[in-house]
Amino acid sequence: MWILGDSIAYWAAQAFDQEWQHMHRYPSLARINIKFHGVRGLKMAWIPALLEEKLTQGMTPRLVIIHCGTNDIMVNTNLNAMGQQFSGILEKVFIMAKSAQPPFKVVWSDILPKFHYNSMKISQGLVFTNNANAAAQFCCFIMGHAFQSHLYFDGSKAKFYRVQSNGKVDPVHLIHLGYQVWFHSLDAMVLRELPPKSLLDVKA
Repeated sequence: MWILGDSIAYWAAQAFDQEWQHMHRYPSLARINIKFHGVRGLKMAWIPALLEEKLTQGMTPRLVIIHCGTNDIMVNTNLNAMGQQFSGILEKVFIMAKSAQPPFKVVWSDILPKFHYNSMKISQGLVFTNNANAAAQFCCFIMGHAFQSHLYFDGSKAKFYRVQSNGKVDPVHLIHLGYQVWFHSLDAMVLRELPPKSLLDVKA
């Protein structure tokens, strides 16, 4: 399984290494190979190129998780255009998934809520976040792929996010506790999308 995305995916690799001795908490993640392909500052438009680059380098995964979009929301001012953009990009990814040998499944990992959206009010930023997630989820649904919501994250749970040197909450990045919750969510997704009998003891 590959996880492609922005800084959440980038720092997830380090958090996952720290969790390795506690993998009994994530039985589904523990039985598959996971590669993190995170790029800090990544935007949705760069996802197809990143995926193509990784596909040319080695084996095709069974499952590709896409966790991206925060950096688009930070600079976007057109709600409808952003949703359409996300759907268009995901459709390109689905074509790549279908044409790969063997084909793989794509899972959209919902953009997490933040505490700061540059010039936007938090309420407006959350509207953009929800709209982007809804557009991506619908696109995945109608194209036969999947999505994963992260129900334990909301605007009231600052305990999942880093604290800056000035004492303010980092509006974007997770602390280790936040990653533990995120991994639990992904673990449930893997159990659903790659049940043990489907792997036939072959790593994904």
